[in-house]
Amino acid sequence: MIRILVIAVIALGLGATIGTLQAKWKRRGVVEQFQVASTAAGSGQAQPVQDRVVGIPKLELPDGDTFRFGQMLHGSSMSHDFLVRNSGDGPLTLEQIGSTCKCTVGKLSNNVLKPGEETKVTLTWRAQVVAPVFGQSATFKTNDTQQPELRLQIEGSVIDSFVFEPSSVDLGDFMTSQGATRQFMVYSYSDPDVELSQTQWTDSNSVSHIQLSHQPMEIDPTSPHAKAHRAYRLNLSVGPGMPLGPLSTKIRFVTNHGEQIEVPELEVNGRVVSEISIVGGTAFNAQRNMLDMGTVSAKQGASIHLYLVVRGDDREGFEVTAEQAEANESLKVQVAEPKIFDDRTMIPIHFEVPKGAPEVYYPGTGAGTFVPVLIRTSSSKLPELPIRVRVVVRP
Repeated sequence: MIRILVIAVIALGLGATIGTLQAKWKRRGVVEQFQVASTAAGSGQAQPVQDRVVGIPKLELPDGDTFRFGQMLHGSSMSHDFLVRNSGDGPLTLEQIGSTCKCTVGKLSNNVLKPGEETKVTLTWRAQVVAPVFGQSATFKTNDTQQPELRLQIEGSVIDSFVFEPSSVDLGDFMTSQGATRQFMVYSYSDPDVELSQTQWTDSNSVSHIQLSHQPMEIDPTSPHAKAHRAYRLNLSVGPGMPLGPLSTKIRFVTNHGEQIEVPELEVNGRVVSEISIVGGTAFNAQRNMLDMGTVSAKQGASIHLYLVVRGDDREGFEVTAEQAEANESLKVQVAEPKIFDDRTMIPIHFEVPKGAPEVYYPGTGAGTFVPVLIRTSSSKLPELPIRVRVVVRP
């Protein structure tokens, strides 16, 4: 009986010792093999026992986690291989959890890298926007406790295949009798064999007044566009007779590759004006020759200034008068002294509702509901210019 108790106590002691050793080895996280004497009841013989514990993985990026590609063309694609290595002594797992681009992980068995193994993670991206600072990334979850999340990223800038200087053409205000001319540069960063072959004016209403031409230019090696493959100077000539009003159109470019190469369009803006015109703020609608003074309190009064602008040969000796047949006590119209500039003369025309003006109701809702004002000039090109005034005067 005593012998049995002794054997039991010894067995319990060995079991506790083995458990302690196993716990220590597991906390160390390394692969261990060991044998213990496990005595079966009544046998008295030791039995070998083996156990394997997973080691510790270690993520390593020999080439870093960021690739700077420099510049790429708008609409083009690029790819880069990131090398991922497991320098630990336990299996390393990679699980993709997010991406802003197309990402391909090298051939792995269940996305696991054994100790000492390495793989390539390929990021492929397309430059869909022009941007001075462009970036894409892919994020992975790992079982490396020191680096539980891996973020691979690419950085650079995206430029247009064709770059314009200036980036758009602003013709400003120009007279229909005189037209306008502009010159600007076009730089090609596309393939060296891509040539600019044709330019097109996209506004069909005014294309008959337009002349476009281009010629190759030498690239200055010290300029910001020294890396461009080709340079062109474009000449734009807007002939006389353009329709009056705002001008907003584009110039389209065609290359020797046709539609295979996407070329951006150049914006052209301006305003075609007559030798004589009226300009004002938001209260004046030039298309309808309508001035909106709104509802005015007779106690406070109100005033708005318009300008009759004269260009060309008519400036010298130009005379202006204002005539008004209605609401003379509630609305005063006066022509002030002209302001003379190098290219134009501006004549102020003051519209005023004086304090204490009688009530009037010209809501501008239809014919006969405006105050008619007639501007007379000494020019045969525009002897009369009617202006309709919307005004309501309340006490």
